[in-house]
Amino acid sequence: MKTLIAFLLLLTTYAHSQTALVQQERQSIIGVWVIDNEVTNKWIFNVNNTCRWELNGVTLKSFTYSVSSEFSSNGIEHTYLKLINANETHEYAINSINNNKLTLETFEPKISYTYFTKQ
Repeated sequence: MKTLIAFLLLLTTYAHSQTALVQQERQSIIGVWVIDNEVTNKWIFNVNNTCRWELNGVTLKSFTYSVSSEFSSNGIEHTYLKLINANETHEYAINSINNNKLTLETFEPKISYTYFTKQ
């Protein structure tokens, strides 16, 4: 019982420590996103923090995802998306997100952008 109470307190503290921007982007990312110019390539984000990569209706990979943020030295908040499964981790900067469009920025091995449209 003590473990459960400690876990709930930790979860409550974590939920309250998220900024409004992180909460907004966590809500906005939920849904089906299609990679622009690749209509059969979809990333599906669910409310239970899981994400599936689908190609032609077949699940290629499944992940647990999180949205977090950091503040730069000038006070600007930057948000990040992290996808994790047993074999790999992918990290992206959320360059932009709204009700219809999402742009993810990759830093490794080089800077690149992936553009999505919400289905």
